[in-house]
Amino acid sequence: MDLWTILKVVVRRWYVVVPVVVATALVAAQVITGIAPVYQANGSVLLVAPNETTGVQGDAVRQNPYLLFSGSLNITAGALARRLNDDAHRTAFVEDGLIADYELGAEQSTPTLSFSVIGADPAVVRATATRLVTDVSGVLTELQDTQDAPLRDRIDVEVLVPGTEVIAVRGQLARTAAVIAALGALAAAAVAIAFDSAVAAWRHRRPRRRRARASTAEDPTPTPGPPHPAPVELPPRRRAAAGASGASAGAGGSAGAGGSGDEEEPGGPEDRPPEDRPPEDRPPEDRPRRPPGSGSPRWRATRRDPARSVTQPVGEPGGRPGP
Repeated sequence: MDLWTILKVVVRRWYVVVPVVVATALVAAQVITGIAPVYQANGSVLLVAPNETTGVQGDAVRQNPYLLFSGSLNITAGALARRLNDDAHRTAFVEDGLIADYELGAEQSTPTLSFSVIGADPAVVRATATRLVTDVSGVLTELQDTQDAPLRDRIDVEVLVPGTEVIAVRGQLARTAAVIAALGALAAAAVAIAFDSAVAAWRHRRPRRRRARASTAEDPTPTPGPPHPAPVELPPRRRAAAGASGASAGAGGSAGAGGSGDEEEPGGPEDRPPEDRPPEDRPPEDRPRRPPGSGSPRWRATRRDPARSVTQPVGEPGGRPGP
């Protein structure tokens, strides 16, 4: 899924994205409000050569210290940085209620010491910065006293930035807000994609469920078959013939009773199946029908030709012979 597809899904499912964005904004506001403000103070000092020195005749000679930067000043700045960053000096800051997690270092090309102090209390931050400026001068004086340097040849400290100005740091709040906004955007896109996939899957399964419900809703009872045909009633003439046949059969049976009493009486034509009877003895519904408009007796017995699917008279050309 490319970026364009994701954007289309987010726009199409905006009603899902909007609540996620609102929730992200509320969380960001809550988190930023709960973060304690941070304050910072920055300062720097410069090591300079003495502004006067001893002349050839032993008199004092004034000079411009900013024209006398040498490598010795850079070395002295490095030594001061090491002394102010040692554990003993930081422990003294903690004992005095100051911030010990300051940053102090000497620059490479100039004899400059720069420091930065960060803390939650602006007063403590300012006091720590002031203490660092004072300690630079104090440690430098201690080192020169140890070497018993002449007063006219001693290195001085020029304060460039005292570090008394404390500012509120917004970078941490901005970074936190940016991270929360990025996470909220990812969450909104993920929710929109998941919701769109769920809707597509539901629409794909809905026809199957409808077919399943339709199949279960059908009546499971079998379809009843055709009703049994009603008994055929013979016309009066055939009933009389059947009665006469039955009487004669009864007389013959009584005459032969002496010889064999186990013989069955022969049945009449009505006892035969309709298809075994002659056409005139069949029930009306089983008799062959004449074609409309035909009054000739030859159409009395007809058969249907399966090959031609037409009814042809018996004895006609093209028809089948009668029984």
